[in-house]
Amino acid sequence: MHSNTMMGGGPCRRGTTRLEAGEADLRGMHVIISIDSIHFVRHRFCAICLLILIGLAMALPTAFAQSNSNGGPPSRWFETDRLNAGLPPPTGVDLLRETPQSALETFLMLGRDKRYADAAHLLDLTDIDLADQERIGFERAAQLYAVLDRKIWIDWSALPDRPDALDPRGSSRDASAGEAQRDLSLGQLALDYRPVSLRLRRIKETGGDPVWVFSRQTVGNIEGLYEAYGPSRFERWLPESLKQNTPFGVAVWEMAALPIAIVLLIAVFLTVYRGLRSFQSRTDRSVVAELLDAIALPAASMLTGVIGWLLTRYLFVFSAPVDVFMTPLWTMFLVLALIFLFVRIFDTMLDRVFASKIDDISKPENEGDRELQTNLSAARRIALLVLAVAGFGIVLLQTNVFDGMAVALLGSAGLLTLVIGFAARSALSSIMSSLQIALSKSAKIGDDVLFEGYWCTVERINFTFIQLRSWDRRRIIVPVDYFVSHPFENWTKQDATITKYVELRLNHLADLEPMRERFQQFVEEDADILTKNEAKVQVVGHEATGMLVRFYADARDPTTGWNMQCRLREAMLTAAAELEPKRGDEALYLPAEREAKIIDLTDGG
Repeated sequence: MHSNTMMGGGPCRRGTTRLEAGEADLRGMHVIISIDSIHFVRHRFCAICLLILIGLAMALPTAFAQSNSNGGPPSRWFETDRLNAGLPPPTGVDLLRETPQSALETFLMLGRDKRYADAAHLLDLTDIDLADQERIGFERAAQLYAVLDRKIWIDWSALPDRPDALDPRGSSRDASAGEAQRDLSLGQLALDYRPVSLRLRRIKETGGDPVWVFSRQTVGNIEGLYEAYGPSRFERWLPESLKQNTPFGVAVWEMAALPIAIVLLIAVFLTVYRGLRSFQSRTDRSVVAELLDAIALPAASMLTGVIGWLLTRYLFVFSAPVDVFMTPLWTMFLVLALIFLFVRIFDTMLDRVFASKIDDISKPENEGDRELQTNLSAARRIALLVLAVAGFGIVLLQTNVFDGMAVALLGSAGLLTLVIGFAARSALSSIMSSLQIALSKSAKIGDDVLFEGYWCTVERINFTFIQLRSWDRRRIIVPVDYFVSHPFENWTKQDATITKYVELRLNHLADLEPMRERFQQFVEEDADILTKNEAKVQVVGHEATGMLVRFYADARDPTTGWNMQCRLREAMLTAAAELEPKRGDEALYLPAEREAKIIDLTDGG
């Protein structure tokens, strides 16, 4: 049985081996099939990609040929079926509209000659019915010429003179640098509290050449712009002789209106200013008088600015050569007057709230008042800085100072930043130092400080300087940046308590016990000494002429300590004099000079 088992075991093992070999062959075949499948899929994917690339290669030339069938890619212009089909042909003039500069030059030339029917060909009248294009085109051309002549300063050097409007001078940081343009802005004007652009567009009529004309949106805004910026009733009333241009580029009436407007505004300013001063002198209420005294000058300036702005907006509507300077000046004048008015009103309120003298504020019990006044002063400076920055931004936004002429003059905003930063570096440093004091509270209004040997009280912290008042009522004006960059002692920063001492030079033979008794007597009797048990007498040094003795005592604030120190010095000197013996040559308390007699031995004596 054993042998049968052994005999049967051999065939079983051989069968298992064959099965394992078969499974291995199957696994090998599966691996081979999988690898073949992967290769098949990969080859199929490559074939599909190749077919796609071949199709694109065959389609691109056709598309490129179609795009170039009209002379260039369609992205370089706007296409339309018919352009100004309702206008009659131009009479006796060759319309140059191939480039933005030539189109604008042609329009202005026709406008100066009052040939508005021909100038209408420079407008995109697509949104106007064909039957009305001739009539409305004439009106819109005349109105647009008036607006351009009055309110738009054209920078001809920045206007491209190429059909594709490519600007080769463009900065590499400009998104449109080196690219063809089909839409250009000549400037912006405010209309109904929104900015409106005057734009030129390159339009290609079917079967024709691309030309530059004023866009449909611009044509749609011409009537509103003319109502806002066209000739006023006053100018329409003037005879034609006064509307002629002078060699300076402005009309005759403008040359006469400028000095008249200046004289009128000066009269308005003086009338308002004197009226407020007169009312101030007649009022019996101190609050009203102080307020009128504060706002007389800024209120008169602001009212004059408002009247001047209205005058140049609705009565004397000046042309672009004058308006390009007048509008920024009026805007800056109004912003400065508003800031000035805010500062005067705020300062009057501060002076009214803190009517107490600086001596009272510097007392320890008025720590809260000092903190409040310092915070309000800091708020004033921060608000003034915010108003100045906001006003500068308003001037830039309202006057479009970076359009046209300003860009030509400045070159870039980086140059403007460099110029302003270099010119205002000292002022900006002082402003930041002032804000540093306000935020760190290193010195508050009413604090007693020791600055470069001067015992002073902080009276005012301004943008550019700090006003200190010395103990003898002198005013010391210190630049803010100099003040924060030099060390100073603030005697009331945390606690106004101060230790004062009197130093006397006494004789080496002096008995200090009687002096201590007289000092303790003074301490007990003087009410200004704060901590009587901490008063002490110490010998802090000695010299050939005597020993240095200090008498220490505390006071609740620097002013009280100064007065106490003077009384203590007087008392200790009196005590030393009283303790000095009345007879005898030997001094016991006050220092004495010793003399020695030198014998002359030259004669042998």
